[in-house]
Amino acid sequence: MMFSRDPVVLKFIKKISVHNDEVAARKVIQEAFFILKTKYGVADPVDCLRRGIKNCSPAVLTKRRVVAGRSLNIPVPCDENQGRKKGFIFLR
Repeated sequence: MMFSRDPVVLKFIKKISVHNDEVAARKVIQEAFFILKTKYGVADPVDCLRRGIKNCSPAVLTKRRVVAGRSLNIPVPCDENQGRKKGFIFLR
């Protein structure tokens, strides 16, 4: 359990758990980390997950605004937590 205290991994486990079965999600993550270490030779799988989430997270989100009586989607920069949440959804 090398990742048991990493907050990003714990949030990802909670995000991918189906019907609140965190034990099964934790097992899937452990197997994925084991494959990354043995087959692909990744030294730190947690860092690999963090980089993947960072690559998947968007820099801007669109918000709906009413301008001159019309609804427009305006691009708005998103903060780190919103981007991480969207990155979790994309990776799931």
